[in-house]
Amino acid sequence: MLLIFFYGKEYIDLTHNSKKGLYREIFVLSDLPIYQKQKILNRFFSIHQQIFTNVDYQTYRKQILETRAENITLHMFKNKQGKDVGFCILYRYRMLMDKNSIIVFRSDAGLLTKYRHKLSTLSFGLLYVLRYKLLHPFENMIYCESFVHPSSYHLLYKYYPLVYPSPDKNMPKNISVLLKTLRQYFQFKPALSGSNLCAYSGWVTIDSDPDLMEKKKLQYPDVAYFHEKNPKFKEGDGLIVLIPVKIIYIVKSLFTLTIARLSK
Repeated sequence: MLLIFFYGKEYIDLTHNSKKGLYREIFVLSDLPIYQKQKILNRFFSIHQQIFTNVDYQTYRKQILETRAENITLHMFKNKQGKDVGFCILYRYRMLMDKNSIIVFRSDAGLLTKYRHKLSTLSFGLLYVLRYKLLHPFENMIYCESFVHPSSYHLLYKYYPLVYPSPDKNMPKNISVLLKTLRQYFQFKPALSGSNLCAYSGWVTIDSDPDLMEKKKLQYPDVAYFHEKNPKFKEGDGLIVLIPVKIIYIVKSLFTLTIARLSK
């Protein structure tokens, strides 16, 4: 069942998946007046604190209310009782690099432990990026985010064809230069590990089964790679991940995700 209500630039997508018992609300925060942003921010921050530790309210308030982003879209996930159980927030920036314009996508996502195997937020991010890419096919675009948990890296590595850094691909010089530029643009804090591939955010994912992470480290080379490159993630470091935005890559990822979802 799908019902969509429009309130100016804000819309709420009450999409109910009976199998998973989840609803989704969508808010285009960048188009809302500040008092509405503040109200949604307080609700969003409440669920955020249940998924991550060491989250600073003022940092998020500045990121959302005083942002340089051209667009911020927030997906809030609720269970059938109407309780918030997770989120996916998507950002779109425009920056200049060597006098050329480049679009940078970022995201933050999290789900309460109980729901982490019932929903993947990756598809929402891919669709968000794909829609903009189709409307602006000739613009240079990149996705950049600091991943604070190996499960996030594993999901992206598994379904997206080209991820940097990667256990099976060397990072090209132009990507290394771009990474350095993005570190400065987004004012990433130095990592506790001292690695230039990582940044300190302070976030630590609340895990109900830490032993599972160790099992996956032995099972998946990419998870082991994340541990190697980001040894301080349990203390708040994040691995900075870049992926080139290409229509063919996104379509391939969405197709693979759909097949995987249907096979369950």
